[in-house]
Amino acid sequence: MNYSDSAAVVLLVDDEPEVRELFMQVLEADGIRSVQAPTAEHAWALLESGLMPSAVLLDLQMPGMGGLGFLLQLRADPRYSALPVTIVTGDSYIARTTRAAVDALGASVSFKPLGFEEILALAHRMIGSPA
Repeated sequence: MNYSDSAAVVLLVDDEPEVRELFMQVLEADGIRSVQAPTAEHAWALLESGLMPSAVLLDLQMPGMGGLGFLLQLRADPRYSALPVTIVTGDSYIARTTRAAVDALGASVSFKPLGFEEILALAHRMIGSPA
C-alpha cells in the first residue's frame, strides 16, 4: 500500500471489526480515506511502515497495549506528537485519572454509539476540512 499521497487519511484503531467497518464506510462515502488497525500494536506497525495519517480515531479498551498506551507512545514520538487523536469509547464512564491523562495528552473523547453525522463532524474537525 502506498502511504505517501497527500490526501487526508484517518487511522481507525478498534478491536471490533464492525466498528472499524462502519467508520470506514461512513468516512469513505464522504471521500475521506481510512486505514484500519485491529490493535494498537498493528496501528504502530502501520506508522512504522510509513503511514502518516491526518488523524486517529482510537478505541480505549483493547487487548494488548490499549488505547491509552498507544496515545502515550504517539505523544512520546516527535513525528506524531501533534497528530489529532479522538478516543472513541464504548465505556459509559471514564475514570477521572484516565480522563486527566487523555486531556493532558491532547486527545478528545467521544462516546459510542456515534451516528453518521457525528462520525463525519468528528473526522472533519480533526483533519481541518469543512463538513
